[in-house]
Amino acid sequence: MKILHYIPYYPCTSETFIRNLIVGLQQTGHDNYILTNKIVNDLSATDEIPLKEIDINRNFVYRALKKILSYFGIALLSNKQKIHSYIKEVSPDVIHCHFGWSGADIFNITNGNADKYVVSLHGQDVMVSPFKNKAYRQTISKMGKATNVNFTTPSHFLKSLAVITFTIPAEKIKVVGNVLNSRFYEHAINPHVASKENPAKRIYCIGRLVDWKGQDILIRALKVMNEKSSIKAKVYLIGAGEKELELKALVQSLGLTHLVYFEGAIPPNKVPAMLQNADLYIQPSRTDTFTGQVESFGVAVLEAISSNLPVIGSNSGGIPEILFCQDREQGISLVVPGDPEALATEITFYLENNITLSDTARSNILNKFSKKNVISEVISCY
Repeated sequence: MKILHYIPYYPCTSETFIRNLIVGLQQTGHDNYILTNKIVNDLSATDEIPLKEIDINRNFVYRALKKILSYFGIALLSNKQKIHSYIKEVSPDVIHCHFGWSGADIFNITNGNADKYVVSLHGQDVMVSPFKNKAYRQTISKMGKATNVNFTTPSHFLKSLAVITFTIPAEKIKVVGNVLNSRFYEHAINPHVASKENPAKRIYCIGRLVDWKGQDILIRALKVMNEKSSIKAKVYLIGAGEKELELKALVQSLGLTHLVYFEGAIPPNKVPAMLQNADLYIQPSRTDTFTGQVESFGVAVLEAISSNLPVIGSNSGGIPEILFCQDREQGISLVVPGDPEALATEITFYLENNITLSDTARSNILNKFSKKNVISEVISCY
């Protein structure tokens, strides 16, 4: 089967699950081709998958005009002929568009005449973009009525939002989890043993430094722990984003500069090894107070479980669907989102009792989201 993937920017470090899926499909014997607006790094240089760069959005002026017109329900597209020529050259059996706006652009450019489209919705393209871009919302709704279009979402939570937002029939959306990098399976973790020289437990959190990821809740929880418990812990934040300066100021104001470390954006292939140093993983996500965005899946949670770490996640968005077998004694917990006190209580319980992730909990979760199962589900959409 020939599969043409369209991705706005490829390969993004915050969207490694897309590359993992494409590589996985290639390994199962399917022919994959990638079309992108912009190649952003060389992570995919060794994948041996044809990669074509054609900028649909062209330049700043063009993008600004496109945004203005979209408010009035008018779709502006460029480089149509180049894209048509490339699609004709590849002659794919299916065009897989990653993110809703990718699907809308390709559907409009090809006039909906491809044999098959699959559109993978991931989060912002359901929670935010439809309410800012009338043309986008209208196109996805139109695609929902087309017989040659199917959709995927990583969680039932996001599926329910997509059904409501775009009036897509529920039967046209398949829930398919994200694919993990095999490196997380390969790095078997032994629990970090605190020494007399370095007695602190190590807490890790991965994610862009944005409001809805909730890193400020974790920082405040650490402050509560310091005031109420004798347990020693350090927090390591992996990621970069618009809230970095604000979070650093919060750390300083709470007197935690010696306990909170900002690791920055780490290349995906180095994250598994970093997690070997951890005792506990926290995903404190919540609903963004301004945009309404929330965690649609939480692939970092799955990566931590694969790395054999106990996990505390917030009961928000799609996270409960990963942590479906929650049991604090087994190393899986959900807490109320946005509540530092509740998070501090749970972290203290884990660290004081040396809670580890049980083999049963890890196996149950990883079997549900195994690479083999996820790729099989995606292929069934083709």
